[in-house]
Amino acid sequence: MGTISIVQRNNLAPTVARDVVPPEEQHRYTVDELTATRRRYFPAEGEPLELFEMTVAPDSETRPHAHPVPEIIFVTEGELLFGARVCAAGTAVFVSANTLYGFRAGPAGASFLNFRGTPCAEFILKEDFLASRSSGPPEDG
Repeated sequence: MGTISIVQRNNLAPTVARDVVPPEEQHRYTVDELTATRRRYFPAEGEPLELFEMTVAPDSETRPHAHPVPEIIFVTEGELLFGARVCAAGTAVFVSANTLYGFRAGPAGASFLNFRGTPCAEFILKEDFLASRSSGPPEDG
């Protein structure tokens, strides 16, 4: 039998990244990233999709990184800057799997929804991403 799950934003308490990232992993994040807040809509009860809302401070930056799954970012308030591209509220951004990207919030900060077809908190930082690319395929032998 099918299921319908309904989650209302006002029933979701925002969490600050610093409070949920294990202390031994916090060195992988910038201060801006650790002070961002998140509301997780799904998965709530085992749903196979992921949807969460992030709110970031004015002019804060997210370092270049990649995820092993594709995602869609939908800006709901403020602006996100992807390089020279300004993505204002109402803009959707698709990022394919294993694509290196980063962004900066505009001067008023930003909120955005992030959708992934597979729940995935895993990310790889730019340095590790580039190192894995330069090592090439393993040699036969």
